[in-house]
Amino acid sequence: MSSMFRNIDFSYLNKIKTLANSGAESFFENIRDTIHEYERHLSETQALVWKVACANGAEYVVSEVGYVNPYLIRFEVTDADGADRTLLFHMSSVQFIMQVVETNSPPENRPKIGFQNP
Repeated sequence: MSSMFRNIDFSYLNKIKTLANSGAESFFENIRDTIHEYERHLSETQALVWKVACANGAEYVVSEVGYVNPYLIRFEVTDADGADRTLLFHMSSVQFIMQVVETNSPPENRPKIGFQNP
């Protein structure tokens, strides 16, 4: 996976306000734009799995992300036991894991990450 994304152009991030001055809305927009950029580079047989990692080592599969200004990021996730959860993080403590997986599902049936404004 790592070599697959080395050629992605992230120059658009240079135009975005710095996070220290802009709050959760800009952080959310950065997340959304980055996910969309990764998804653009997937093949027909690949899907993107996006996880958020907690300080205790737990990982949750993200289905939707939103924000609560000024500094909170909201995630709708599924835990390791399959239970749905809502997690709130201060934007300075969010850690992500993005993983490309092979899939047999047609593109229209693959799960997509939702982005919801407040």
